[in-house]
Amino acid sequence: MPCRFSGADRLARHARTRKDKMKTYETEPMQNLLLLDLLSREGEALLKEIKKPEYDLHKHRQPLIRQGLMVEAKKRPIVNGKPKGKELVEMSLTDEAYPYLAKLMDEGANLPASPACGSVSARLLKIVSRFMKANGCTVSDVFNDPPRRLPSPTGNGDPQGPEGGDVPVPPPPPPEPPKPIDPVGFYRRLRSIPKRLFMAGGGLRIAVLRKAVPDVPREETDRLLIELQRQGRIVLYEFSSPDMITDEDREAAVMVGGVPRHVMYFK
Repeated sequence: MPCRFSGADRLARHARTRKDKMKTYETEPMQNLLLLDLLSREGEALLKEIKKPEYDLHKHRQPLIRQGLMVEAKKRPIVNGKPKGKELVEMSLTDEAYPYLAKLMDEGANLPASPACGSVSARLLKIVSRFMKANGCTVSDVFNDPPRRLPSPTGNGDPQGPEGGDVPVPPPPPPEPPKPIDPVGFYRRLRSIPKRLFMAGGGLRIAVLRKAVPDVPREETDRLLIELQRQGRIVLYEFSSPDMITDEDREAAVMVGGVPRHVMYFK
């Protein structure tokens, strides 16, 4: 699955921010938990979605808003393109919250003795798991001391493993080979080619045919035409008169038994 990790990506990026550029914040344990709670929900959540603990507006949320770590907005649900129902409070982390959260994690966040810590931790561990899968690392890579360092995705720097050597990264899986096209389906496509592209006698130049099915590779087109001729649905002919053959016909010809075939007729 493509790994949705935008908030955590910002967290990792801010973790490399120099500490002398970090603004000083003052947060209490319950406020730290609220920040981590939002982080575990991709950085934003409706207040009504967070039932335990009940984050008090003045005691827990307003101090974070004043310090620029969180913003709140009131929104009404959109039903059939129109806002309806009661206004809901949506809480979101700001960009300033991510380097602060990285600092909290690095130093050990002071958290309250709350049952909500368990559910927040579970969601954060799921995000860590998705990150590990997306980067091809294991639990021991992340939680060993020191953890394995992954190569920079941007190519900057030269991260190395604990032994000083380059850290191997698993290669991406090879792309799946394209599925062969069904001759019957290809025959229907040939039948749907506009009549104006056919010659007066009902034949269709192979050069014109290839342009009519540009998404089918040349080798696959040759295979399908030869198979349809074997099934008796079409006939492939060589132009007998050299005056009828153009350079385009020569280049587009289907080779059948070593003989170029320049035109197709339906049987």
